[in-house]
Amino acid sequence: MIITKTMLGISIIAMLIIATYAIGRITIPILDPNWRLFRSTMRYMIVMLAGIIGIAAAGLIAITCMMGYAVGEAVMHCVV
Repeated sequence: MIITKTMLGISIIAMLIIATYAIGRITIPILDPNWRLFRSTMRYMIVMLAGIIGIAAAGLIAITCMMGYAVGEAVMHCVV
């Protein structure tokens, strides 16, 4: 049972790292158009950090939409 839980945890961590890198590949051209000129061993980490920024931006947009809906619902509830 411990081996199963450990393997499941390792596979979830690997999937999260891959997803963060994929989101970073989408996000980094928006943040830095000249990112391909950057040659370093830290390039993968920079792409993953851009992925974290992309996830944070998506979360900010989602929270803004939810707050707008909640405020609108409260106003409409008070008016009617």
